[in-house]
Parts: sequence; C-alpha cells; structure tokens
Amino acid sequence: MTEIVRKIRASESSFESQRIAFLFEEINSRCSGSACRIILALFTLISLQALIRVGSLVTLQSVLISIDVANPQILELLLESGGDCGKMLESTLFWGQPLHRVLYTPLKCPRECYKQQFRILVQASVCKPIIPYSADAEPSKKASNVHLMIETEMKTSAKDYTDLTLYLYAALLRNGFTPTESIKAFMETLGHIDWAEDYLTSVLPLRELCVRAIRSRVYLSGNIVYGTNQLHIPNRLKDLIVMSNPF
Repeated sequence: MTEIVRKIRASESSFESQRIAFLFEEINSRCSGSACRIILALFTLISLQALIRVGSLVTLQSVLISIDVANPQILELLLESGGDCGKMLESTLFWGQPLHRVLYTPLKCPRECYKQQFRILVQASVCKPIIPYSADAEPSKKASNVHLMIETEMKTSAKDYTDLTLYLYAALLRNGFTPTESIKAFMETLGHIDWAEDYLTSVLPLRELCVRAIRSRVYLSGNIVYGTNQLHIPNRLKDLIVMSNPF
C-alpha cells in the first residue's frame, strides 16, 4: 500500500493521464476493504488537483458526478476551483441542478457526508434570480409554480433532515424568497423560526441587500464560493457573502 501511495504522490508533480489510469487499475487489483477506499480517495483528490493545475475546466457534469460518488471533499475542491453549478432551474429559480440532485439523494451516503454536501451547495448556489421571478402580486397569499416546487422539495428534505431544511429556508429568505402562508405554516412545524417573520416584515439594511446582489452576480462565475474567493476583499466580507451561517 505504501508503494502505491508513493506512486500516486509522484504523479502529482507530473500529471499523465495514462499513468493515472494505470494506477487506478493497480489500486483496484491490489487493495480491498477500507484500505482501498482510503487509497482511492487519495488518488481521486490528487488526480483532480493535477487536472485543475493543467487548466482543466470543472464542468457541471463533474460537479454532478462528485455528488453521485458522495465525496464532499471532492465536491468542495471542485467548487473552490470554479465548478459550474449550471443555470437556475426554471422550476425553483433559486438554485441549479446540483442542489436539486442532492435534495433527492439523501440516503446515498452517511449522514454527516450528506450534510456537508448539502450545506456547501446551499452556500455555493442559492441566490436571488437576476431576472425577477414572476410569482404573484401577493405571493404570501397565493402560490406560484415556483412556490409549490420549493415547498415540495423542502418537505422532501424534512423527512430525513429537519436541520438542513431550516438551513435552506434561512438561506432562501436571506436571498429574497417570499414564502407563501403554506410554506410558513410548514416551516413552523419544524422548529423555532420566530426571527423569520421579523426578517420578512422589517426594512432590510443596505448591507443585506448588497449581499443578495453580490451573490447573484458572482454565481455567474460558476458558483458563489468560487466567485467570492476571486474578490479582493477582507475574509470577513467573504464569509458574509458566502452565508456559511444564514440564521
């Protein structure tokens, strides 16, 4: 096993696709069990780092595959390297395909692994659409198709992860989503969200509105985590924009 690790690390300084493929076959043939999983994780991360260094673009498909293999470390690496979260879905408008996929795959990986993937995708992709969404004149009274879909997805998430559903709801509110009375009633069954009504009925400070606008714009770079890291601003402002804690 030590010899294989040495070979993988050697490939880091001089990336060759054929050599990477050969090492992958060698790992599969010579390792098994937990040792195999550890080596494969190391192999994959180093391979990706090498690909990124030589200029490979991190496509939407790459991000989706990292979700399918349930590796939050790889997903985080891809997003920090400019991973594309794709266009906003017409059905929800506030996020793209990667978060949608995670919402419907909660049982494919251990709980903590799933939570890491969920949170980083909320940080990286949830934002107010640049083109205003035409919900209704009074969205709190009458649901639009967007509201119905978001409510459905949050109810799906809440079956297994109440805390993540509250996390998503907080992020949605802070990014300009106006919930219906039905959504409000459902969220109240999940936990204490007294702050939400105050937030929705208060005049928001300029800082809050600026964060919304910046998140929407930097999303165009591929994702919000990557776009924010490209800004020449203090880290405390970057943390504010990423919304690691939206509550």
